[in-house]
Amino acid sequence: MCFPHLLSGENHALREIHDVFAKLTLLLVGVHIALHWQWIMGVFRKMLKTKEGNWNKKAIVTSVLILALFIGSMQWLATNVKPNEAFKPKFEQKVAQASETFPPPGKFRERPHEEHHGTSHPLLVILGHFTFWTVVIVPVYYIEKRMRHKRQVRV
Repeated sequence: MCFPHLLSGENHALREIHDVFAKLTLLLVGVHIALHWQWIMGVFRKMLKTKEGNWNKKAIVTSVLILALFIGSMQWLATNVKPNEAFKPKFEQKVAQASETFPPPGKFRERPHEEHHGTSHPLLVILGHFTFWTVVIVPVYYIEKRMRHKRQVRV
């Protein structure tokens, strides 16, 4: 194994790089959604309204049921399934073997390992992503809308 301490969770630099790229990805997804907001709303209008302009009750009820099923399954998973338990013994064994072969440098032993990733409730994580996207989407949408309006006025 070339990098035994990558498995042990003691490599804080990689974790920080992961966090930076995860936040950058969330930012870019928010900008992407904002730039396509008119199309997204048009698709939802077509899904939820009939040709006569009335609300399509079946589509609305189906959407609400799917959302409730999603939230319920996330809640069930968060309370009944512990993802780390299935892999923990094998994972700890590999880390112990790697640490015997390649002891970690002193600077990694100085900092206690704090496990804070993966402990949040999934619904709170999703809510946090949507909150972040809202902060990104709203300003980008209005900036893009204003720029589009200025281009139309010039032409």
